[in-house]
Amino acid sequence: MSRYREDHFGNCPVCGQTNGCLNIGRNFWFVCHQHKTKWFAGNSLFSGWQFEPESNWLTNAALLNKYRDVEPIPPSTWRERLRLLSEQNKNEASPGERHQTNIHISKKRHYQLSEIKKAV
Repeated sequence: MSRYREDHFGNCPVCGQTNGCLNIGRNFWFVCHQHKTKWFAGNSLFSGWQFEPESNWLTNAALLNKYRDVEPIPPSTWRERLRLLSEQNKNEASPGERHQTNIHISKKRHYQLSEIKKAV
C-alpha cells in the first residue's frame, strides 16, 4: 500500500504520512505500517464496509491489534513543521550547501523529526 499525506483524517505523528484506512465493520482506522501506528477516524465513514466479508474484518483486527494507538497530526501542522525546518536549514547553510540540505530534508525523516522538535 502506498504512502501519502491525508488532508482530512490526519497523519502519523512520526512521519506525517499514512497508508490509508482499515476497517473492522463500520469502524475505520487510519494506519502507518512503517511506524505501526493507528488512529481512529470514525464509524460509517465509507459505505463499502457493508459489502465486505467478515474475514476482511478479522484480518484487519489482527493487524490493528499489533499497532500503537496515537493521536494523528493534522496536515497543516506537519507542513508548518517542515517549513520551519526548511527555513532553519537555509539560515544555517551557506549558499553552496543549501541544495544538498534540501535533498537531506526530503530523504531523511528520522533526522528531520529531531530537528523539527528543536525548531518548534
